[in-house]
Amino acid sequence: CRSRRGPGARSSADVLAAQPGQGPEEALLGQLSGLSGRDLRGAVRIGRSSMPGGGRGLFARRDFRAGEEIFSLPPEAALRAAADGGEGRLPPYDALALALLRERSRGSESPYAAYIELLPSPEALSDHPALWPPESSAEGAFGGSPRALRLLSTALRELAACAERLASAGVDRRDAAWALAAVVSREFEVAAGPDGTQPRHVALYPLLDFMNAGVGPSPAGGVAAFLEGLAVPWSCRCVIAADGGVRVNAARAIAAGEELLLAYQPLSSAELLVNYGFLPAGNLYEGADLVVDLDEELAAEAGALREAKLAALRRWAGWEGPGGAMVLQLRNGVEGDGDAGGLLLPLARLLCLTSAEEVERLCPGLFWMHPEGAGEPRSLGPALEAIARQRVSRWVRRALVLSAGAAEAARGCNPGSPDRVRELALRLLELERPVLERERDAAAEFCRAFLEVESEEDLLDLEERFWDDETGWDGSG
Repeated sequence: CRSRRGPGARSSADVLAAQPGQGPEEALLGQLSGLSGRDLRGAVRIGRSSMPGGGRGLFARRDFRAGEEIFSLPPEAALRAAADGGEGRLPPYDALALALLRERSRGSESPYAAYIELLPSPEALSDHPALWPPESSAEGAFGGSPRALRLLSTALRELAACAERLASAGVDRRDAAWALAAVVSREFEVAAGPDGTQPRHVALYPLLDFMNAGVGPSPAGGVAAFLEGLAVPWSCRCVIAADGGVRVNAARAIAAGEELLLAYQPLSSAELLVNYGFLPAGNLYEGADLVVDLDEELAAEAGALREAKLAALRRWAGWEGPGGAMVLQLRNGVEGDGDAGGLLLPLARLLCLTSAEEVERLCPGLFWMHPEGAGEPRSLGPALEAIARQRVSRWVRRALVLSAGAAEAARGCNPGSPDRVRELALRLLELERPVLERERDAAAEFCRAFLEVESEEDLLDLEERFWDDETGWDGSG
């Protein structure tokens, strides 16, 4: 989406022309100042981030108030694929990668020369899956993380297809891998234009894409403060307008010298690795997949009960069957299957039922958040809840054993010659493990409390402690 320019107005190529004697950081800020009509050099600077894998980051040159605009960019600042020619016939990521390589090949003649000089090298991007060596086995390295395996199986296949298309267009494979890693990790999606008639596309925004993600625990207040809305790890919010213009505002008060961190989507570490090629030191939005083998869970069932449970899984849990596994997503910071309205406990409770009549009668209460459900939690009693929690505990313990085994294998692999992909897998397992441990501990806590019930008064105390009329047993539905 390009904005209209009046007669005599300068094009992006005119303005994005570096002045001699400047370093690329100042040159880029000067170019973008010319495009935006505002001297950005007094607002921000480009420097080395202190975040793990952060590369270059963006820093405040002065204090900013909450809500104050830090900088803005017009649509012309973005590097986009050409609307026609060879790039226009390629899928969006391929086309943008080809456009980036085209500008790089122009050297100092490119209006984006300063920007491209500041982009990370292939070595700096080597943690991105697009640049993993062919001999690296994602399945072997990430075998302890079903979430990473699920995401990587799709991403690696798509990246390989992109690289193959670029190679067919005459691009060197190493260059194609670098360009894809740069594009996938730095692109922003641009809307369909003011009138909605143009297709959505991806673009690179110089300066904006130097802003790192704020995903780790806030230094002031930690996770508890974040969950209560009192503290967040990011400092900025970005809005991309329908015409492709960009505005970045302070989400809170920012001090001069502070790195400007952007509020990304609530992505787990596996998603950050697959999309952006880095793992954070900590992640408020951490996630882990829990795989439930339904063939195993239903192996002892037969006749009407088995058929009733299979039908309930399809109707209420969205399972497509006829066999295999169900993948449950456990999350921190955002709602997942372990939270109210999720599938973890409803699935465990369903599998604990002992008659087809129970399944038919109780499912609307078990899956109360379903459009056809009861609309509010229904307690089936603490005894059934304890049995369901024992089942959850078994699932989670198995996942933790798998994770620990994979971590041990990663530590012992290729001693003296570390495999970076395996190092990433080991770090990811460490980040995901607390998510699984939280579910294990919650199940164990409920079961311990239930075993301590010796009287009607104890039972009432248990229900008062764990039951909530809006979120169910222990906030899990």
